[in-house]
Amino acid sequence: MSNDIVQINVSQQVGATPSTLQQTGACISNGATTLAEGTTALITQTSDLTPLLVAPQALTSLTWLSSVVTGTTTAPHGYTTGQSIYLTIAGAAPAGYNGTFLASITGASTFTYPLTTNPGTETTPGTVISGSVAELTSMIDTFFANGSTVSVNVLEVGAVSSTVGIANFATWLMANLNKIYLALLPRSWAADSTLLPLGKLYSSTTSKFYMLTTCSMADYAEYAATKCFVTAVEAAGVATPPSTEFDLASFMWNVLNQNPSTTNKVPPMAFRFVSGVTGSNFTGPQQSALKAGFCNYFITGAAGGISNIITKWGTTADGRDFTYWYAVDWLQINIALALSNEIINGSNNPINPLGYNQNGINRLQLRAQQTTNSGITYALILSPATVQAVPFAQYVADNPNDYFEGVYNGLSLVMTPQIGFKSITFNISVTDFITS
Repeated sequence: MSNDIVQINVSQQVGATPSTLQQTGACISNGATTLAEGTTALITQTSDLTPLLVAPQALTSLTWLSSVVTGTTTAPHGYTTGQSIYLTIAGAAPAGYNGTFLASITGASTFTYPLTTNPGTETTPGTVISGSVAELTSMIDTFFANGSTVSVNVLEVGAVSSTVGIANFATWLMANLNKIYLALLPRSWAADSTLLPLGKLYSSTTSKFYMLTTCSMADYAEYAATKCFVTAVEAAGVATPPSTEFDLASFMWNVLNQNPSTTNKVPPMAFRFVSGVTGSNFTGPQQSALKAGFCNYFITGAAGGISNIITKWGTTADGRDFTYWYAVDWLQINIALALSNEIINGSNNPINPLGYNQNGINRLQLRAQQTTNSGITYALILSPATVQAVPFAQYVADNPNDYFEGVYNGLSLVMTPQIGFKSITFNISVTDFITS
């Protein structure tokens, strides 16, 4: 029924949809899937990967000569001539032909790979498949061994060499800025000289992107001091490290599984439990060297009387606990979201519009402080952390042109990320009783 006495006006405040950037990651496939180069697929469980994997190709022959095996596929293999990629030979006889090798693509149906010992005349050629298939499978298996509460993407960069794969990934990143928070890289990329320059492009304090990079004892030190990288050396000292495991996938799960709230606070990364990973058996000097180089590894929690496998030391390659940068990123993301939300809603509120005046500055300051206080509650930020705002009269006097352009650069905050303990010294003094 209409009312010709009282007119009601209604304005709407639309809440901000939380950002999911810090819950988004991608396992990089270097030719393991049938996905087109530069495309992704969401994996919610291990079985989602199976239909995406490339199928093995039948071989017509394998021939050994002068420490090099030449393989010929029954049909064109589809790899690019001149590329060097990892291929896995299986089902061949003698069995000495089998394994994963860095192969050179020599033609539409041929490839070669090094093999020092002559296995003998081939009697069964077997099959060939991208070596990336087993690696990608181990990434996904290890990720979901830690839980099924979060999903992960697979990003295909093509069945190409490490150098070309890194270049393809760099192109994808430029076109998809802030689409993923973590990328789990193929193992072979760590030894490629083009990876470090890429990481340096994403190591500013405002960058919100990290590459999980599996290194060897020979190359982890190259990445030290570069914020973008989280490095790890796998399972040293273990007699036969399982091929079904990919250690940094467990680190990835721990990060993506975080969803900060009052009841789900963010603990330090330094000693997080992981599953699906075989603990390493590094010597004392090796552990000290890895720690000094800000490189992670996975080992039992025996120091605390715990048999579970834990992360040591949970740092980015610049030596910060990962939660340090996680907190900085969280605040950047959520402050920007909160202030944008306040301004948009304020432009659509005829009852209480957000104007460029002292009251408007106060409202923006309050909204930023509320977000910061949430960060404190979620164990991301040390208290106190107070948002400052230059008063309206002072700001426009100092920056008269800004007012006419609607620009206000007067909000600021000094914050300290919350981290945990990594080393404790307890002093004990031992004396004899002194008798008189």
